[in-house]
Amino acid sequence: MSNRAVILLALAVGLLAGCADRHEHERLDLDSPHARRVRQMVDAVREAGLDRLSELTDRDAAGGLTPGQSKALAAALAEVAAADTVELLRMDSFGPQVVRATLRLRRVGREQTVAFLLVETDAGLRWAGRN
Repeated sequence: MSNRAVILLALAVGLLAGCADRHEHERLDLDSPHARRVRQMVDAVREAGLDRLSELTDRDAAGGLTPGQSKALAAALAEVAAADTVELLRMDSFGPQVVRATLRLRRVGREQTVAFLLVETDAGLRWAGRN
């Protein structure tokens, strides 16, 4: 199966997760290896800032994203980079390859909760898009 097909399948699973069997969804502990990795990825986004975000997105995005999906991912990660604080609120797994990270972003006078889908690849977790 091509890299693009795996990513599209993983995204479909994540998007349909609300309809999935209870046994396929698992809430992950905030100290789980996936949660620790997401925190590292968020830190990397914040350290890159808006100046180097494109480079980071190219490196850490899931393979096979369309240009539109890549642009939407970059815009969503720009919100993370611009936030004053970012807190990991929740981690969910939808099978062996898809996880959702729910983050709280705070900026002066504004708070926002966003969820991201990430996919497990041979190279580790990769950003797939906003959920």
